[in-house]
Amino acid sequence: GSGRHAMEPNTGVKEEQRRRFVKQMADRLQSAHLKGDFAQLVLMAAPAVLGVIRKSLTVGLKKIVIKEIPKDVIGQDVGKIQSQLTRAFALR
Repeated sequence: GSGRHAMEPNTGVKEEQRRRFVKQMADRLQSAHLKGDFAQLVLMAAPAVLGVIRKSLTVGLKKIVIKEIPKDVIGQDVGKIQSQLTRAFALR
């Protein structure tokens, strides 16, 4: 049938958690930017999350984004992430 299976993940809950996390991150970025902690911003996130981040940024933050890298880096070590950033900027 078309009913939900008890073992299926509740995607509505996951989406709400993602949205809440991204909102908190955007608020922290806005606060740090207003304090002068950075003048340019690079976004690196999974493609689906990158869209949510983009929608959550203020106009001021959107203006200082110099690069977006659609890459899922969850679970990767810092060295691997740094090498991906290096490659992304080498292609610039």
